[in-house]
Amino acid sequence: MLNGSITNRYTLGLYQVAMVQNEVSAVNEGLRMMANSIRETEGFKAFLESPVVSNEKKYDVIKKAFGDFVPQVLHTFFRVLLLRGRIAYFEAIAEHFRGLVEQAENQVTVQIESAQPLKDEAISEIANKLSSALNKRTVTRTAIKPELLAGMRVRIGHRVVDATVKGQLDRFRHDVLSNVAH
Repeated sequence: MLNGSITNRYTLGLYQVAMVQNEVSAVNEGLRMMANSIRETEGFKAFLESPVVSNEKKYDVIKKAFGDFVPQVLHTFFRVLLLRGRIAYFEAIAEHFRGLVEQAENQVTVQIESAQPLKDEAISEIANKLSSALNKRTVTRTAIKPELLAGMRVRIGHRVVDATVKGQLDRFRHDVLSNVAH
Protein backbone atom coordinates (compact mmCIF):
# COMPACT_ATOMS: atom_id res chain seq x y z
CA MET A 1 0.00 0.00 0.00
CA LEU A 2 1.28 3.45 -0.90
CA ASN A 3 2.07 5.89 1.88
CA GLY A 4 0.10 9.15 1.57
CA SER A 5 2.74 11.22 3.36
CA ILE A 6 5.38 10.14 0.84
CA THR A 7 3.07 10.98 -2.06
CA ASN A 8 2.28 14.37 -0.52
CA ARG A 9 5.92 15.22 0.12
CA TYR A 10 7.09 14.42 -3.41
CA THR A 11 4.05 16.07 -5.00
CA LEU A 12 4.46 19.28 -3.02
CA GLY A 13 8.17 19.40 -3.81
CA LEU A 14 7.51 18.98 -7.53
CA TYR A 15 4.70 21.54 -7.40
CA GLN A 16 6.94 24.13 -5.73
CA VAL A 17 9.72 23.61 -8.29
CA ALA A 18 7.20 23.82 -11.14
CA MET A 19 5.82 27.09 -9.72
CA VAL A 20 9.29 28.61 -9.40
CA GLN A 21 10.07 27.61 -12.98
CA ASN A 22 6.62 28.78 -14.16
CA GLU A 23 5.92 25.32 -15.62
CA VAL A 24 2.97 24.10 -13.55
CA SER A 25 0.75 23.56 -16.58
CA ALA A 26 3.47 21.84 -18.61
CA VAL A 27 4.43 19.61 -15.68
CA ASN A 28 0.78 18.72 -15.07
CA GLU A 29 0.30 17.75 -18.71
CA GLY A 30 3.59 15.83 -18.75
CA LEU A 31 2.62 13.92 -15.62
CA ARG A 32 -0.74 13.05 -17.17
CA MET A 33 0.91 11.83 -20.36
CA MET A 34 3.52 9.77 -18.52
CA ALA A 35 1.03 8.28 -16.04
CA ASN A 36 -1.32 7.31 -18.88
CA SER A 37 1.55 5.65 -20.74
CA ILE A 38 2.64 3.73 -17.66
CA ARG A 39 -0.93 2.64 -16.95
CA GLU A 40 -1.91 1.75 -20.51
CA THR A 41 1.27 0.25 -21.98
CA GLU A 42 1.41 -3.44 -21.23
CA GLY A 43 4.43 -4.34 -19.14
CA PHE A 44 5.67 -0.75 -18.76
CA LYS A 45 4.80 -0.47 -15.06
CA ALA A 46 6.32 -3.88 -14.32
CA PHE A 47 9.49 -2.84 -16.19
CA LEU A 48 9.81 0.39 -14.18
CA GLU A 49 9.22 -1.36 -10.85
CA SER A 50 11.46 -4.35 -11.61
CA PRO A 51 14.37 -4.75 -9.19
CA VAL A 52 16.29 -6.63 -11.91
CA VAL A 53 16.44 -3.69 -14.35
CA SER A 54 18.96 -0.97 -13.50
CA ASN A 55 17.77 2.56 -12.78
CA GLU A 56 19.96 3.83 -15.62
CA LYS A 57 18.23 1.51 -18.10
CA LYS A 58 14.81 2.62 -16.81
CA TYR A 59 15.80 6.28 -17.07
CA ASP A 60 17.16 5.78 -20.60
CA VAL A 61 13.81 4.29 -21.66
CA ILE A 62 11.96 7.25 -20.12
CA LYS A 63 14.25 9.75 -21.87
CA LYS A 64 13.73 8.02 -25.21
CA ALA A 65 9.99 7.61 -24.74
CA PHE A 66 9.21 11.14 -23.60
CA GLY A 67 12.21 13.20 -24.77
CA ASP A 68 11.14 16.78 -25.38
CA PHE A 69 7.45 15.99 -24.85
CA VAL A 70 7.77 16.69 -21.12
CA PRO A 71 9.69 19.45 -19.29
CA GLN A 72 13.21 18.73 -18.09
CA VAL A 73 12.06 19.07 -14.48
CA LEU A 74 9.98 15.90 -14.99
CA HIS A 75 12.98 13.96 -16.28
CA THR A 76 14.93 15.03 -13.21
CA PHE A 77 12.01 14.23 -10.92
CA PHE A 78 11.58 10.79 -12.48
CA ARG A 79 15.28 10.10 -11.96
CA VAL A 80 14.99 11.08 -8.28
CA LEU A 81 12.04 8.70 -7.86
CA LEU A 82 14.07 5.91 -9.44
CA LEU A 83 17.15 6.55 -7.30
CA ARG A 84 15.12 6.67 -4.10
CA GLY A 85 13.06 3.59 -4.92
CA ARG A 86 9.81 5.56 -5.10
CA ILE A 87 8.76 4.85 -8.69
CA ALA A 88 5.67 2.94 -7.49
CA TYR A 89 4.33 6.31 -6.29
CA PHE A 90 4.46 7.96 -9.71
CA GLU A 91 0.80 7.55 -10.67
CA ALA A 92 -0.40 8.68 -7.23
CA ILE A 93 1.89 11.71 -7.45
CA ALA A 94 0.53 12.57 -10.90
CA GLU A 95 -3.04 12.36 -9.59
CA HIS A 96 -2.24 14.43 -6.50
CA PHE A 97 -0.43 17.05 -8.61
CA ARG A 98 -3.51 17.35 -10.84
CA GLY A 99 -5.59 17.90 -7.71
CA LEU A 100 -3.29 20.71 -6.56
CA VAL A 101 -3.52 22.38 -9.95
CA GLU A 102 -7.31 22.07 -9.98
CA GLN A 103 -7.54 23.50 -6.48
CA ALA A 104 -5.31 26.44 -7.38
CA GLU A 105 -7.36 27.14 -10.51
CA ASN A 106 -10.76 26.52 -8.85
CA GLN A 107 -11.63 23.78 -11.29
CA VAL A 108 -12.71 20.16 -11.23
CA THR A 109 -12.33 17.38 -13.77
CA VAL A 110 -15.53 15.58 -14.67
CA GLN A 111 -15.30 12.19 -16.38
CA ILE A 112 -18.44 11.35 -18.35
CA GLU A 113 -18.75 7.74 -19.50
CA SER A 114 -21.56 6.69 -21.79
CA ALA A 115 -22.53 3.69 -23.89
CA GLN A 116 -23.04 5.86 -26.98
CA PRO A 117 -21.35 9.12 -28.02
CA LEU A 118 -23.01 12.15 -26.44
CA LYS A 119 -23.80 15.30 -28.39
CA ASP A 120 -21.63 18.31 -27.61
CA GLU A 121 -24.71 20.19 -26.37
CA ALA A 122 -25.44 17.46 -23.80
CA ILE A 123 -21.85 17.49 -22.57
CA SER A 124 -21.91 21.29 -22.28
CA GLU A 125 -25.20 21.19 -20.39
CA ILE A 126 -23.85 18.64 -17.90
CA ALA A 127 -20.65 20.67 -17.47
CA ASN A 128 -22.56 23.92 -16.94
CA LYS A 129 -24.91 22.41 -14.35
CA LEU A 130 -22.03 20.81 -12.44
CA SER A 131 -20.00 24.01 -12.65
CA SER A 132 -22.91 25.94 -11.16
CA ALA A 133 -23.61 23.34 -8.45
CA LEU A 134 -19.95 22.98 -7.44
CA ASN A 135 -19.08 26.65 -7.93
CA LYS A 136 -16.03 25.57 -9.91
CA ARG A 137 -14.97 25.60 -13.52
CA THR A 138 -15.38 22.11 -14.97
CA VAL A 139 -13.07 20.31 -17.34
CA THR A 140 -14.89 17.44 -19.00
CA ARG A 141 -13.41 14.24 -20.32
CA THR A 142 -15.60 11.76 -22.11
CA ALA A 143 -15.25 8.05 -22.72
CA ILE A 144 -17.41 5.66 -24.72
CA LYS A 145 -17.99 2.38 -22.88
CA PRO A 146 -20.44 0.13 -24.72
CA GLU A 147 -20.53 -2.29 -21.76
CA LEU A 148 -22.64 0.30 -19.90
CA LEU A 149 -25.51 -0.62 -22.28
CA ALA A 150 -27.25 2.77 -22.00
CA GLY A 151 -27.20 5.90 -19.86
CA MET A 152 -24.15 7.56 -18.39
CA ARG A 153 -21.79 7.51 -15.44
CA VAL A 154 -20.32 10.77 -14.14
CA ARG A 155 -17.17 10.81 -12.00
CA ILE A 156 -16.09 13.84 -10.03
CA GLY A 157 -13.00 12.97 -8.06
CA HIS A 158 -13.94 9.96 -5.95
CA ARG A 159 -17.68 10.57 -6.32
CA VAL A 160 -19.64 8.61 -8.91
CA VAL A 161 -23.16 9.14 -10.17
CA ASP A 162 -24.17 5.99 -12.03
CA ALA A 163 -27.25 6.34 -14.23
CA THR A 164 -26.44 3.43 -16.53
CA VAL A 165 -28.47 0.36 -17.34
CA LYS A 166 -25.53 -1.81 -16.31
CA GLY A 167 -25.38 -0.03 -12.94
CA GLN A 168 -29.10 -0.53 -12.39
CA LEU A 169 -28.84 -4.21 -13.31
CA ASP A 170 -25.88 -4.66 -10.95
CA ARG A 171 -27.78 -3.00 -8.09
CA PHE A 172 -30.86 -5.12 -8.83
CA ARG A 173 -28.76 -8.32 -8.84
CA HIS A 174 -27.16 -7.30 -5.53
CA ASP A 175 -30.57 -6.61 -3.96
CA VAL A 176 -31.96 -9.95 -5.14
CA LEU A 177 -28.94 -11.85 -3.86
CA SER A 178 -29.08 -10.02 -0.53
CA ASN A 179 -32.75 -10.91 -0.10
CA VAL A 180 -32.11 -14.56 -1.00
CA ALA A 181 -29.31 -14.72 1.57
CA HIS A 182 -31.63 -13.43 4.29
